[in-house]
Amino acid sequence: MRLLASIVIVLFSFSLFSCKKNETPAAGTAFVRVIHGVPDLGAMEVKFNGAIVSTISSYALSNTYISTKSGTVTIEVKGSSASSALSTVSITAAANSYNTVVFADLSASVKASQTVDDPTPASGKAKINVLHLANTQGNAGFSLSSGTSIAGSRSFNDQQNVAGVAAYTNVDPGSVTLEARAPFTTGSVGIITSNTQTLQAGKSYTYIFRNPIAPSTTPSFTFIAN
Repeated sequence: MRLLASIVIVLFSFSLFSCKKNETPAAGTAFVRVIHGVPDLGAMEVKFNGAIVSTISSYALSNTYISTKSGTVTIEVKGSSASSALSTVSITAAANSYNTVVFADLSASVKASQTVDDPTPASGKAKINVLHLANTQGNAGFSLSSGTSIAGSRSFNDQQNVAGVAAYTNVDPGSVTLEARAPFTTGSVGIITSNTQTLQAGKSYTYIFRNPIAPSTTPSFTFIAN
């Protein structure tokens, strides 16, 4: 009887352990950053799943990729001095993935979008991507001064509806000039603005095409080293 009782206890304990293991799998880690694309908002406070993770100081900047539990991530943003949320969105972030969530347009009509990023460059290369967040500008193309086209024509906040449009591109490291252009133009014709940066092999960078910085009336780039 004692032997039988011991066997029953062991089997019962094993069944409890097995159920618990299946019901609570170990969670992975995802990486998420937020880009502040709201030109009429000052500093932006960012919460992941109800906890403050950063404050982005101004329009056209971002926080770094922040590690968080994979799965559903609820992101809330608001003006740093505001009492209520400007926008709240829930995304699905897979384990080991890199994700960008963009909040764009004016604060009265802010829109949220998610891109899944691949920011790791090929060997010996740097990697760049471009976000068109200049709501004062129509369509624009983007290319390198060397002649390499990044995109023939992009529209404001197009990553919201066009999958892959803001994907990263491998480029040669060194001094790189990115141009915003009238769509599908080349050479010296059609340049709206440009930005020259020194890029390092093995690193990735994001260019945000943004509204003009007064007193200029021409859109410009904000450069973010990831």
